[in-house]
Amino acid sequence: MILPPTFRTSRIGFMMTDPGGPIARDIITDLTETGRSLKGADVSERDGQDLRGVDSLAARLRMIQADLGHESAEIRRGHLCDEIERALASVLPDERASFLRSLSDHFPSWDAALTVSHEREAAGLGQAAVSESELRDPAFLVERLEDIADALTPEQRSAVAARLEAVGLSSGGSFSDGHWPQEPRKKLDAALRATGSDSIDAARLLELSAMLIDLVVRLDQIAWSTWKAMAPRSEFKRKGTTQETMRRFISGDQDVARGQVAEELERLRSLAGALISTIGKVGFISYRQVAKLAPGEIEVLAKPEKKALESLEVACWRKYRQLAGNLDQALVEAEVLGSMSDTVEALIRGLSR
Repeated sequence: MILPPTFRTSRIGFMMTDPGGPIARDIITDLTETGRSLKGADVSERDGQDLRGVDSLAARLRMIQADLGHESAEIRRGHLCDEIERALASVLPDERASFLRSLSDHFPSWDAALTVSHEREAAGLGQAAVSESELRDPAFLVERLEDIADALTPEQRSAVAARLEAVGLSSGGSFSDGHWPQEPRKKLDAALRATGSDSIDAARLLELSAMLIDLVVRLDQIAWSTWKAMAPRSEFKRKGTTQETMRRFISGDQDVARGQVAEELERLRSLAGALISTIGKVGFISYRQVAKLAPGEIEVLAKPEKKALESLEVACWRKYRQLAGNLDQALVEAEVLGSMSDTVEALIRGLSR
């Protein structure tokens, strides 16, 4: 069967996001009208017949529309026409009108006021009430969408939102307080010292979350790699990858509880805080390593070793050379890092209380 070269379609149909809906319905309606003009009353008596393949064809049409959602309406229309033509080729001529009516039930009109009325055209009553100028008026289209909003399924709402965002008409939007779980919202308000009356922009919330997660991941890598170099034998070790834990948590993995995420973040906070605090103590730690070479310390150590008829200055110089000769860069670094590690662990134990 060859499809009619021209189809009477409502422009508003191309804007709907229900996969395969508007365009497929317009094609089906035109074919049904064509069948009536060719076959007359004989082809309209089997509307209730269980026609094989209608459900599978409807599913294929939806898949085509979904797969080609990024293409223009004309390209999608061509693929839908080809699929319907192939299906009709296996249907008896007298059953085609009934087949198309059954198929049409899978693609209900989204608003009867906006659907081109073929019956009115056939009766010579003129075009549908919607004018071309109205179909190009954004305010009019938004009003029509508002009219059917309550009747849309969650899937249809998500599809509409996705298509609007894809063409730059929506960036996620703001949600009222009632759209957010109360407990997480309260914790967010407390962390930001917000009043709780401000709306939250979902797109910006995701952007902020991405930036904070990136910060945590980078800090997690630097902090634990630094700590491993400082204290490879420490019992305070990394338990897992914070990035992986967060990813599983926000995806709804039931094996990752909120407490696990909180524990890993707390361990990271303790380590990072202790490392930063220890930086302020580096001067004191380094001084302790060289304090044994101070003149006063050398004199105390040299007096018991002073020889008879030997001056104290000579004994001190001999002791200084003995101690300074044992100095080695690797040894000093190891001693400094060891002292810093002890300080970090002491701070971690204090922060964990």
